[in-house]
Amino acid sequence: GQKKPNHLGIPIGEVVYRKDKYLGIKLKEDLHQFDGIRLSDGDREEGMILNFLYEKGRLVSSVSSGKIAEVECRESFPKGSPVYKTVDVSLQEELSAVPSRQLPLNVKIVLKADKPAEITASMEGYSFTFTSSIIPQKALNKPLSEENIRKHFDHFKESAYELSSLEISSEDVFLPVSSIKEMRREFLAALDEDRLSSFRRTVREMNCDFYPLEDETETRGITIDDISPVNPENNYGDIIADAGGLLKGKDRTAYYTLNITNSYGYEFLKRLGFKDICLSTELNETAIRKLIEGYMKHTGHSCSPLVLHEGRRVLMYIKADPFGRYMKEGHDYVLIDNGREYGLRKREGISEILEEEKERTVPEGCRPLDIKSI
Repeated sequence: GQKKPNHLGIPIGEVVYRKDKYLGIKLKEDLHQFDGIRLSDGDREEGMILNFLYEKGRLVSSVSSGKIAEVECRESFPKGSPVYKTVDVSLQEELSAVPSRQLPLNVKIVLKADKPAEITASMEGYSFTFTSSIIPQKALNKPLSEENIRKHFDHFKESAYELSSLEISSEDVFLPVSSIKEMRREFLAALDEDRLSSFRRTVREMNCDFYPLEDETETRGITIDDISPVNPENNYGDIIADAGGLLKGKDRTAYYTLNITNSYGYEFLKRLGFKDICLSTELNETAIRKLIEGYMKHTGHSCSPLVLHEGRRVLMYIKADPFGRYMKEGHDYVLIDNGREYGLRKREGISEILEEEKERTVPEGCRPLDIKSI
């Protein structure tokens, strides 16, 4: 199996020579001091941060594209070895300079002796009141000043908020600095929790019928028409193509767009009453075999899933219709991009981009699903 990730970085050049302890790298991208690079010759790899960067023997802060950068490297890599950039310090500095967006917050603090501190927060269309576990004590000597409260409460930099205004209503009370900071931390945590709670989904019981499983003995494939690109009810006759139609699946066919990739998803659709189920086109033969074996193992029943055989998948629906003036409704066209030929057609006012022509095989134990183009 794969022992290393494919994302080694961005190719920036190749080794052109070794001189003493230095490697010369012919660059096709700019390289800066403190960038990270990785070298590879197929069998070995070496990664490093460029604390020192040289050009023609001189220490420099950057080397431009098209020139040769020299880096210290204890390993020897042959000429032609690819070099990848894994850290781009200039990009990181640019991203660090982007200001974070914080929500303006109006806060009112009420402090009374021997009563829990109360904090009210408000922003556009929202208000929240928090009762703290911090209880101020009556001041025996010098009471807590408003300046001191502001100084230690107004630390919102690491939060999602910025303090737009702070109103303080305080009796002659005393609080140590640590309690003011704890009060702020409690308040921010409670504020986040309250705001997030309004976005949580409620769990509702699924009101549907479940059907007993049986062995699948059908061996014939099926042929269907292309489904319409415009159908607000997600109802395509005998074809269910997305999750909106799951509860209408009794005795119908589950389309490949439901993306069934494992035996448990397959079982779920069978229990909903689906007659035929087309597997995800992402599965290879090995994964399909494991699905069939897994289904038999945990249900005790055989299955004969459909797999896409003939027909071209729609890769993209474009409502803006940039090709509209060049195309006629119902006609087929070819879109060529970097030597690859994609199908292009217009149906019901929408442009569709279809995948390249493909030859597909039907794995053992499966049945073909053929799509008849409209």
